[in-house]
Amino acid sequence: MRLLCLVAIAAAEPACGLDKCDLGRGGKTLSDELRRRGSRCHAFAPLGKRPASASIRRPGRQARNEREVCIRALSQSGSTWTEAVVAEILKQTCATRPDCTFAWDEATSTASVRWRAGVIYASYGRTPNCDCTKHRPVRQDQPACANLIVLRDSRSRQASHFRYRRLVVRGQLPPRASVWAVAAQQDRETARLRRLFIGGYDAGGNASALPFRYELLASPAGPTILRDIDAYLGLPRLRGAPLSLRASQAVLAAQSKNTLARKCRDGTGTYNVSLPGCPAERSIQLFRTHESVPLDTLLGGAPGRARVDSALASHPLLRAMWGCFVPPRCASDGVLRPTRAACPPTVHQPTNPR
Repeated sequence: MRLLCLVAIAAAEPACGLDKCDLGRGGKTLSDELRRRGSRCHAFAPLGKRPASASIRRPGRQARNEREVCIRALSQSGSTWTEAVVAEILKQTCATRPDCTFAWDEATSTASVRWRAGVIYASYGRTPNCDCTKHRPVRQDQPACANLIVLRDSRSRQASHFRYRRLVVRGQLPPRASVWAVAAQQDRETARLRRLFIGGYDAGGNASALPFRYELLASPAGPTILRDIDAYLGLPRLRGAPLSLRASQAVLAAQSKNTLARKCRDGTGTYNVSLPGCPAERSIQLFRTHESVPLDTLLGGAPGRARVDSALASHPLLRAMWGCFVPPRCASDGVLRPTRAACPPTVHQPTNPR
């Protein structure tokens, strides 16, 4: 899985704003809305009916507000890193209150914060009332369970999938992914996304969900996306205020690849979660962490990328979800970046406009 380092943001907070789209308001289906709005949808508002925190009164105790949020994604979508980020935001928020306790339950793959009047769960396993198995579809029969949905550019997801699958089989990380396999799998990508969450809403489901792009969360635009996630989790009421820009930067910086390498890499160049200071309250699967490789490199250069891009021509829904899948190429060095915001400081104009 590709983990991207957080690049410091020098711009003022208003510059971090993204064009956010409230899906499902104009078209008959979510698919219609994604196609209609996708080219400008950098961030998404929550879908469905956001469930209010359940108030549960136990014998002899005061009522507690409980919110249960599932983390869902297709495989190789950056979900493991996102899980760590969500756990970190819970942990740092809890640290602002003396009556709050943060916990990570390895058995249920659940991070939680508990304070006198409530509890918030974030899980890719099981919470007390929700089946949050992360690679399974949103459960429309569990409308009281909220869902964070991690989306990733299908070209990168497929390239990562085939490269990692070969890593598992051969015990080493190959320099490239199969261009032909990545191109062919685009035919199945829309079906996978429909099963994950689109199909449920097209069928009239109203379970709550906040979809967001992994590429944006892992870029300098990340604080904006993280503040949307923070609000969706319900953390402002625990903290007493929305997540600040500085706090969101700190959360992302704590889980950046540079931080993990500094704290968790031993003298042999491998990751060791038992090292002092390594943030390993949860199983972050550091054995899967490897150096980031540009998509062009994974696909063997421009010809391979062109082959994969051409395979997307007949998939308007996929293209719409990522603004036609044309990543910015920074003018300073010609390198592809996940977003324009990821270009080096003072460089904002890509050589291939979206």
